[in-house]
Amino acid sequence: MKTIDTLDNRPFRHLITTIGALPTSFIDSMSYYEMLAWLCDYLEKTVIPAVNENAEVLKELQTAFVELKEYVDNYFANLDIQTEIDNKLDEMAESGQLADIIAAYLQLKGVLAFNTVADITDATNLVDGSFVKTYGYLRKGDGVYDIYKVRPVLTTDNIDGYNIVSITADPTLIAERLPQGKKVVVKMIATDDIADYLALTCDKTIILPEGITYTYTSPLFLNSNTTIDLNTSTIQFNISGTECGFFTYKLDDTFTGYNGNANITIKDGKILDGCISMLHNKNVTIENVEFETDNVRHTIQFAGCYNVIIRGCIFNGTLPVNDHGSESINIDPCNYGGQPYAPEDSPMFDMTPNSVVLIDNNTFKVATDPTLRNTNCVGTHGRDASGGLIAENVVISNNDFTTSYTSCINVADWKNVVIENNTCASTARFIIRRGSIDGMTVHNNSANVTISFFSTAGNSYPVTNVQFTSNQINSTEDSTDSSSVIQLIDVQHATVSNNTIKFQNHCFYVADKASWDGDTYDAQYRSSDITYANNTLIKTSVQDSYYNNRIRNCDNVRFIGNKFLHPVGGLENNYEEFLIQATNTGIEVQDNFTDNPTKFINNASIANITSGFRNNNALYEIAPFASGATSRSGTFATSTGNFSKFVLTIGSGTDTQTVELQPFLTISSFKMDARTWKLPLVKSDNTFGYFTFTVNSSDEWTYSGSLALRSLYGKD
Repeated sequence: MKTIDTLDNRPFRHLITTIGALPTSFIDSMSYYEMLAWLCDYLEKTVIPAVNENAEVLKELQTAFVELKEYVDNYFANLDIQTEIDNKLDEMAESGQLADIIAAYLQLKGVLAFNTVADITDATNLVDGSFVKTYGYLRKGDGVYDIYKVRPVLTTDNIDGYNIVSITADPTLIAERLPQGKKVVVKMIATDDIADYLALTCDKTIILPEGITYTYTSPLFLNSNTTIDLNTSTIQFNISGTECGFFTYKLDDTFTGYNGNANITIKDGKILDGCISMLHNKNVTIENVEFETDNVRHTIQFAGCYNVIIRGCIFNGTLPVNDHGSESINIDPCNYGGQPYAPEDSPMFDMTPNSVVLIDNNTFKVATDPTLRNTNCVGTHGRDASGGLIAENVVISNNDFTTSYTSCINVADWKNVVIENNTCASTARFIIRRGSIDGMTVHNNSANVTISFFSTAGNSYPVTNVQFTSNQINSTEDSTDSSSVIQLIDVQHATVSNNTIKFQNHCFYVADKASWDGDTYDAQYRSSDITYANNTLIKTSVQDSYYNNRIRNCDNVRFIGNKFLHPVGGLENNYEEFLIQATNTGIEVQDNFTDNPTKFINNASIANITSGFRNNNALYEIAPFASGATSRSGTFATSTGNFSKFVLTIGSGTDTQTVELQPFLTISSFKMDARTWKLPLVKSDNTFGYFTFTVNSSDEWTYSGSLALRSLYGKD
């Protein structure tokens, strides 16, 4: 336990030394009690008398403080601030202090804020090195927020009013926009002009106000990284001298390849009377836009473009013309004929092919005015003199071709094409070929058309590697040779399989150009290596046409496993199921099935079959047996000893039926053994099966066995 003698008294000793002004040696010799006695004496004789003598002074100080507080409280209640400020400014101006402050402000290099870009041009307080932030492009809050840096102007500067902005107060300076790597979202109001925002070269989305119609009398130009969200609004073009409303290039540009403007989208609204013209673009999407036109030949046209997507759009007509020169979507050659807006000698016309094109889930239909029809919905109508490739890797899928004047799809100089899952309710041709094709798959389409695939002939127009599979076709054409549902002229390496085709006059026609139009042709393009397999062909009329399927001047054509049905009758009309003419090689007809045995093929056509005529089944319509009957009998009448012709007489009396067996039925595939034959038949209730009969030495036959019934279309 510490006592007063053991406590550290150095701080107290220091206090006594300080207030007493005593020598250190004297203090060091004093005990604690001596220092305490000295302090008490000092307080009594020095401090207390001084306080008593100054009491009146403290009272005066307190009174003065109260008066000062009252003055301050009342001063601000009655102060005229503007007068005070004016007086102070006058004083500062007279002394020169104000001029010094203004000079310092004009040399400011900090960050200043302006409402619009135009305010930068009008600013008077910017110097080299200043930074500027804008809160809008044309108006505050329009979504275009940028930062600029002020620097000396260069001779190479392009003062465009956005990226480089002039400064009126000092023409030696400009403000340069600093890239920030972010997308600008412009939210327009009704009084804004979209053309002003399209001029911006930043990555931008322009959103129109909802439900507004904007009218333009001159084209709008789209640059890279531009999205136009129409937001249910409409852009109406009233343009004279050109049909184009939107251009994705300037007419004096020099783009080549796929190096033009890229990343462009137009979506979610309506465009009236203006074509969209594209050249050398990359990554273009047009989505959910309704087009209505009555003064343009093309609604969308593009050449030399890569990755074009047209999806979910509605096309209401084009300029009514009675030729093949109008398409809602025109896939152009990259030449002056395809895009006749730039100068004819423009370096942009380099025949770059369109590549990677998706046309999906669109609707093509007439407008309110029935004269506004699509001559062609999608396609190419012009070729380059060089015959160069126009498009590759094209997918046309899930579209509704409600109506079309000439054709739904017009193909010329395309490669790697897929046409699938489309419907066509018009009376037009589904696909027309007017140029070369290298690889085309037509799959699972449903078309109510006059002609499904129409391959016109032409020198140096090779068509190869075509697959036409699993389509449902209903053709209503009923007149000339050109009305064959699937017509292949100068086509090589093609397969037509698993289709169901209803037709009235002619179904398949395969030939060379000379057979088609009598013109000369290049023999290297002669039709060859074509397979028709497992198709169901249903003739829906009783027209007296002279063939259903025609082969002329071809090589290696195969008809395998097809069904040829005639549910409306007309089996006695003067036509053949097959007409094989002229000089052919490698023709094969086997494993087919018909309900038209008497006119399946004639002897002249059989002579043209060089590779095989085998296992073709003919159905005979035989009346039901009499009640309770289990067998029938009859006789063969032979015209020659080698059975070149049979006449089969069934029954007797009024129930007698005579059926002529064509020579092809003597092929051994129908003979079970030397005297037993198996004959297909169809009953009047459209069920069919086979019955077996035995021929004896007297050419009499007897039916035996039960009848296995199946439906006419081959299903259990």
